[in-house]
Amino acid sequence: MGTIIKLKRRRSPSTTGRKNKIRQLPFVSERKRAKRGEPPLCYWSTNFTGADAEFQKECEQGSAYAWLALEAMATENFSPLLGWIALDMARDPVRNRSAIVGFMGVIAQCALLGVKQSAREAVQS
Repeated sequence: MGTIIKLKRRRSPSTTGRKNKIRQLPFVSERKRAKRGEPPLCYWSTNFTGADAEFQKECEQGSAYAWLALEAMATENFSPLLGWIALDMARDPVRNRSAIVGFMGVIAQCALLGVKQSAREAVQS
């Protein structure tokens, strides 16, 4: 039989009441009117247009935001931030498409580096 892992429930960092690196991210803001079940913070509050003419610029900005998010996740030890960001990105996928491409491209590169490193360590042991 498999091992059962009990996961600790993590609350949104907005509910901790502390000023932290996540709250200071340029794409995180307070929700003006949080709907029932929504966290008080919006984790993808941006002014992207999704216009073809802006694709490259917004893609690069999305990449820069990914590095900031990764740094915040490491500093705050809060990997669920990625899920919160993805949920808010999905609220307007057309307007956010270029930034999502850039953001997720960085996340994918980091994930692949981690997989390659893990595989290398497994072979060495």
